[in-house]
Amino acid sequence: MKLEKYSKQALKCALCLKMCKFVCPVASVVRREPVYPPNKALIVHLIASKLVDINEEGDVLAKYLYLCTTCGLCSTEPWCGLKISMPEIIESARTYLASLNKVPENVLEVEKTARKNYNPYGEPNTQRFSHLNARFSDNADVAYFIGCTSAYRRTEIANATINILKTLNIDFTLIKEERCCGSPLLRLGFPETAKEFAQHNVSAIESMGVSKVVFTCPGCYRAFKKDYPEIDVDVPFEVYHISEFLVEQIDEKDLTQVNHEITVTYHDPCHLGRHLGIFDPPRKLLEKMGYKIKEMSWNKESSKCCGAGGGLLHINKEISKDIARKRLEEALETEAKILATSCPFCKTQFDNIANGKIMVKDITELLLETLNKTFTNESTKIV
Repeated sequence: MKLEKYSKQALKCALCLKMCKFVCPVASVVRREPVYPPNKALIVHLIASKLVDINEEGDVLAKYLYLCTTCGLCSTEPWCGLKISMPEIIESARTYLASLNKVPENVLEVEKTARKNYNPYGEPNTQRFSHLNARFSDNADVAYFIGCTSAYRRTEIANATINILKTLNIDFTLIKEERCCGSPLLRLGFPETAKEFAQHNVSAIESMGVSKVVFTCPGCYRAFKKDYPEIDVDVPFEVYHISEFLVEQIDEKDLTQVNHEITVTYHDPCHLGRHLGIFDPPRKLLEKMGYKIKEMSWNKESSKCCGAGGGLLHINKEISKDIARKRLEEALETEAKILATSCPFCKTQFDNIANGKIMVKDITELLLETLNKTFTNESTKIV
């Protein structure tokens, strides 16, 4: 089994100084020894070495291995000096347990729902574009991959992006045959279903003849950029997070004075930041809009998770929310007026608990507002 290749890594992790437990988002709200990263690694080593009976103890062990956001903060320096990739260890163990049906029932339900509806929310696939200002073209150069969360739950992000692309005269289209990118399935241990979705999405996009695909969801972006090649699905077009794409598109436009004196603190999504190393484009975009950025204490490589990653939002909403509350406290300490992010999951987490203490916005929404303020001529103003 693939899990065996991580056995030595897991053992080294389990035997180290265990500093990572002080930054683990789950450990910060669940004070139990088995949830600490090194102890989860030890569980993985015991499974891989067949030192435990999966039939008898698999359900209990799985419970702890699914209490992880796979954010990867525990794998960064100075918390880990051994270059251990905890997300890879956890996901490999989950895949093994899922193959034996030794995973929580709500985890199995996510896979069943996604397979049936092509999205993990159980929404009708035929309604994917129903609440969007959809635009389809047969000869566009750029495609916008919306993602399930922005299509069904955070439509304001998708619509803001669509309207921005229209206003900037970008030759773009949505993807009629779009399905779940497969990221939630990979995180939860279902690579085969994820690969089916990956092959479908790549084939659908390739047939459109576009050269570039942009994403507002870091999970979708990571899937195409990192995960698809790892599961042997070739991506024959360029992929960009929307912040990377737009920061270049508005380079010649004067937006610098529109939002002067308004302070923003930016939350780095784990998939976009720590996993893919994209930290500057969202900040440059905010600066071009004229915002003053006040960083949280934990930012960029050391940014703390919103609590939604690794499927935790599906698995245990209360723990997920508790993690988000801790991150929100950091945002409030900056005394910024706006908490900005570039991930629909992160926005959902903070939106649900902000209670008016701070305004929560995706960077696409902020850019849409800025463009509306900048282009006051009714013929160019975004509706």
